[in-house]
Amino acid sequence: MYKNTLNVDVSIIIPLKNDGEFIGQCIKSIINNKTKYQIEIIVIDGNSNDNSIGIVSQYIKKYNNIRIIRNPKEITPIAINLGIKASKGNYVIIAGAHSEYRSNYIDSLIEICKNYNADISGSIGEIKPQKDSYVGKAIAATLSDKFGVGNSLFRIGVKDIIETDTVAYGCYKRDVFDKYGLFDERLIRNQDIEFNKRIKNKGGAIKITPKTKFSYYARSTYKDFAKNNFENGLWSVLTPFIVKDFKSQSIRHFVPLVFVLSMLLPLLFSSIKKELAIISIFILILYLSFAFLRSLYLGIKRKIPLFQILIAFLILHFSYGIGSLIGIIKILINGSKIRGKNAQ
Repeated sequence: MYKNTLNVDVSIIIPLKNDGEFIGQCIKSIINNKTKYQIEIIVIDGNSNDNSIGIVSQYIKKYNNIRIIRNPKEITPIAINLGIKASKGNYVIIAGAHSEYRSNYIDSLIEICKNYNADISGSIGEIKPQKDSYVGKAIAATLSDKFGVGNSLFRIGVKDIIETDTVAYGCYKRDVFDKYGLFDERLIRNQDIEFNKRIKNKGGAIKITPKTKFSYYARSTYKDFAKNNFENGLWSVLTPFIVKDFKSQSIRHFVPLVFVLSMLLPLLFSSIKKELAIISIFILILYLSFAFLRSLYLGIKRKIPLFQILIAFLILHFSYGIGSLIGIIKILINGSKIRGKNAQ
């Protein structure tokens, strides 16, 4: 249970911007954790203009270890770094405002760090729709399915405590930031993946446990889903270019790009040799066959119309892949400006 004390073991950092719909439940779930550790909650606000700050302020009136720090630059890795620098705990948990955390979340992650000598520990996530609609449920289903997100373990789940390449909303030992630095402030997105991979590539240990969970509220309209995945795809390409390290991403982050190119390139060259168009058609038919069968399975299992899930898979893979393709085009056209603009 949350205790009002200045002796801090664990610092929980929550980047925030216009998350009034979720931040109350997020903080409440942290406060309700049955933990033996003394915690502080640091909310980093990126100039919210909704009711987010008002909601946080209500909690501050009740608990003296919750505070707000302003982030005028409104960039997530800057927010996280501000929180890390202001934090006092020996362990730091980077939480998401759109998420809620089980009552054993804090203690479970810290025990993994201690017992398994992990630099970072994390849990599996339960993806929930923001709105209780078939579209929202379909999007949530694709984001927690292996056909949708590959071998992203914190999304598809694990049965035992195992090593992984990245986690969401993880717990970090304090000395991690001394050994490996802070989050890269040049990255608008993917800052957590890049940081986790940086640690992993330098010999650090990242563990994931099935003994606790967080719940994440995913987007519930196809438009928002497409926009989000387009940006994720874009930054999966821009990130290794900016940090000059291809290993800052995992292979699965480039699969949608390969998929899109495998259909696009034969079509482009079909103007020279018409038969090449058959390759694109074959790949599309093969993909649609797998997507249809997987959608049928998930539709029956989760009682969601097959068509809704199929559309969600198409949007997930094509918007991500197209985003990555646009990223390559941006690099080819304005590579020096992109790297210069994001220089530290």
